[in-house]
Amino acid sequence: MTADTIDGSGHPLAFRVAQDCEEPDAVVVHARTMGVGHQKEALVYDGRAGAVWRLTSDEGPNLKGTDLAPFPLAFLNAALGAEVISALQSAAVGPALQTQVEVRNRYRFQGSFFSGTGQGSAIGTEIVFPLRADASATRESIEQMVSRSVLFGYLSQPLRNTFALHVNGRPVEVTRVSASTAPTQRDPFLIHRTVPVPAPGAWERDAIQAMPPLPWDASRQRPKSLVLPMSRANRFAFVSDPAGRSEPSPHALFAAGVAFCYLTQYLRYIEYRHYDVQQVRIVQRMPLAAGAIVMPVDSHIFITAREDQAVIQALLEIAENTCYAHAMLRGSVPIKTEFT
Repeated sequence: MTADTIDGSGHPLAFRVAQDCEEPDAVVVHARTMGVGHQKEALVYDGRAGAVWRLTSDEGPNLKGTDLAPFPLAFLNAALGAEVISALQSAAVGPALQTQVEVRNRYRFQGSFFSGTGQGSAIGTEIVFPLRADASATRESIEQMVSRSVLFGYLSQPLRNTFALHVNGRPVEVTRVSASTAPTQRDPFLIHRTVPVPAPGAWERDAIQAMPPLPWDASRQRPKSLVLPMSRANRFAFVSDPAGRSEPSPHALFAAGVAFCYLTQYLRYIEYRHYDVQQVRIVQRMPLAAGAIVMPVDSHIFITAREDQAVIQALLEIAENTCYAHAMLRGSVPIKTEFT
């Protein structure tokens, strides 16, 4: 168990795994809580890229995390920023635009998390584009590009996401969230018996790089990376490939962020209530349709615990209610483009 930590394996924070991916039209995430605090690990199967990525997440000092990997919401911002930049490069909107954007996601929390009545919501996304000159054609191209994006479609189109539940190896009927109608998934614990290792040649460049705190003006000079503040401590740079072959695609980062955020809410409530829960695992399927069409995300939860059914059902609902990533998926988030 001493090796069941983000840094225990000695591998990078993110790398491509030597496995096959057989989901051509979806991103499938196998995520789990690890042995220490808020540390989490995921294997992300990017169907369109045909690649499998091992990604890790942690929390900063504000949630008593060890700050070894990006917090879940950082994955969402990195994914949206990478999606915008890759679309701009593909569209070649002209020299008026610098290939650099800033993504701001705003959230709100109402009610009481600790009494179980909390409700998280995503209240808006802003994308700030620096223009060298005022060009109306460039602005129009950017706004059209955002409206056609699949990832931004997940923000703007409300979805009724579905869940399935397994407790100590047995399926349990879901009573407090929308039930999944998908075929039963296999527990990741039974699939992944060894520590993930990088595929040959996968260490050429780390897909997620930890960086010490630096002034923002200095950090933004790093090319082809998306740099995000990490509470009061580390920051992390994400390197993304729109095709998802040399580095994780924006879709892979986004799907991982949703799963990591959901697991964080489980860990917070388990920690506060002192519930006897040993581990939580997820198999999450995010379909990828053509164009900006989006479909509900389906999550199968596997819990190892010594608690009664009322507690387990409550955890399922509370985590969904308080997860900001799921708030993005179930609501219609206003998206604002701003030009400076």
